[in-house]
Amino acid sequence: MKRTGKDLNTLLEGLKEGKESDFKELFDCYFPHLVYYACRFTDKDKAEDIVQDVFVWVWLNRDNIEFGKSFMSFLRQSVYNKAINHIKREKMIQTHHAAIEISEKAIEYFADDDVLEKIANEEKYSKINNAIDQLPEQPKICLKMSYIQGMKASEIAEILDLSPRTVETHLYNGLKALRKSLKIICVFF
Repeated sequence: MKRTGKDLNTLLEGLKEGKESDFKELFDCYFPHLVYYACRFTDKDKAEDIVQDVFVWVWLNRDNIEFGKSFMSFLRQSVYNKAINHIKREKMIQTHHAAIEISEKAIEYFADDDVLEKIANEEKYSKINNAIDQLPEQPKICLKMSYIQGMKASEIAEILDLSPRTVETHLYNGLKALRKSLKIICVFF
């Protein structure tokens, strides 16, 4: 680190007295080395900002700082602390941005009326399916073939080897039981 003219103690005394020329000389002398050091933690632009912030802090607090024997150690520790704080802040911001992005996507997804309608329909379908599964075997089969597969009573009768009137009776009794079952389910939900 190259200094012109004055020794370090004289420059530090000048800094304490508020001499801008001594501060500028200290800045010019230590800035490149500290930027190089800060680049270990962050990119060059942010490293320069960190070092400048440290020097601004030194200038503003010059009356209260005891520099001791090693001004360079003091500056390096200040740069290190500021760089670590910057890294922590950046990680926190990234975490919050990720959480916000996930929330926005969820809101966008659920704001779609079709999605809400599909969810409601799936819940209704699930309740109906569960209620159908609770029916006796013949009405259950007839209802599924008629309403889910779209078959006519005559087609169901032929497949199950029943009379069409028996299939209609199973459908009637199944629907009656289903209505009763779904009314009870709706009371609880």
